[in-house]
Amino acid sequence: KDWLTFTGAEPGKGPVFSGAYTLKSHNADGTEFIYERNDNWWGAKAGKTLPAPKTVIFTWLGSVENRSAAMADGKMDSLGDITLGAFQAIQAKNKTAVAWYDKAPWAVLDPCSRVLQFNTTLAPWNDPEMRWAINYAINRDQIVTIAYENTTSKSRMPYPMYPPIQRLDKLAEGKGLYQKYDIWTSDAKKAQAIFEKKGYVKGADGYYAKDGKQLSMVINTHESFIEKQRITDVLVEQLQAVGVNASHVKQAGQLWGDNLAFGKFEVQMGWQNCGSVNEAWATLDTLNRRWIKPVGERANSNGFRWDNQVFSDAVDKIGALPLGDPKIDALFLTAYEQYLKELPTIPITQAKKLIPFSQTVWTNFPTDKNKYTASWNWWQTFMQILTKVKPVAK
Repeated sequence: KDWLTFTGAEPGKGPVFSGAYTLKSHNADGTEFIYERNDNWWGAKAGKTLPAPKTVIFTWLGSVENRSAAMADGKMDSLGDITLGAFQAIQAKNKTAVAWYDKAPWAVLDPCSRVLQFNTTLAPWNDPEMRWAINYAINRDQIVTIAYENTTSKSRMPYPMYPPIQRLDKLAEGKGLYQKYDIWTSDAKKAQAIFEKKGYVKGADGYYAKDGKQLSMVINTHESFIEKQRITDVLVEQLQAVGVNASHVKQAGQLWGDNLAFGKFEVQMGWQNCGSVNEAWATLDTLNRRWIKPVGERANSNGFRWDNQVFSDAVDKIGALPLGDPKIDALFLTAYEQYLKELPTIPITQAKKLIPFSQTVWTNFPTDKNKYTASWNWWQTFMQILTKVKPVAK
């Protein structure tokens, strides 16, 4: 079928599946999908393990309270990312519920750190000094405590802090980049000094303004991602406190993504620097000028439209080298200094996912003590979980 004109499976004919499950049914509004095990799966004939669950149901139960209550009652085997408070409420009633760790920080480290991302074509955020002013207004420790209930840590890089990335962080620290660019400094006076240097004056309403225009910021979040919304709620309070009339607007997922791609946003709370897990290049390349398209045209990456030639030249050179090449470190430092100097995005926190499993019916879910795969249930690796879980002995 031509996918550009394909409108769905024909009546009585389901989609083609090559995995261990085939789609049995789904509801009209797309909030529940039921998959049935294919006992004739080619993988089993080739020596793969046929999963024990005969049926897998993906369903949406609405609010975090509803979802948590279902797991607390043993009616859900797996949930998406939830808050620590919700997880503790589940554990209080369902003693079989487990997370990645059995104590703080509970959650597994996600490969996409969280960043505040600017449309660098729009004033005043096209000015790196103004972006640095916003950085000084941010108190990451407060975000970790309030938005995450201390289940994560703050970031100073747009990378996940896996061991290979920790080496890059130490490399930058050893070269004095964090002394030169004090990214973790939270200082309202420094933020306000920059505003005033740029000609903004604080009015009786508590907000800065210039030429009759109030200094404001609209931060957009994806409506499905509670984590980013919780971060943004704290950010709005912090920015309001330094005289920026910040506000939070949730958007439908497709609109949020299209606005990023077409450059039709001011500021977003997102994760679009995501790429690297064991090397420098992939994350840096998300900011490469080679991706830039005019506002109104779809950009496949660098929707922030940040244009830095020195940065991009260094990134291109890294991309042409084999992994582990000794020239990469110096090129990384060149590119990363340009990033810190201009902050097209602001690293906020590491993204840790608290994904609980109930062992009421099934056991052998992945944890830190049983790390055969990550616990993300929305990735392809969920298939590994399905082939590993076992019925609870009765």
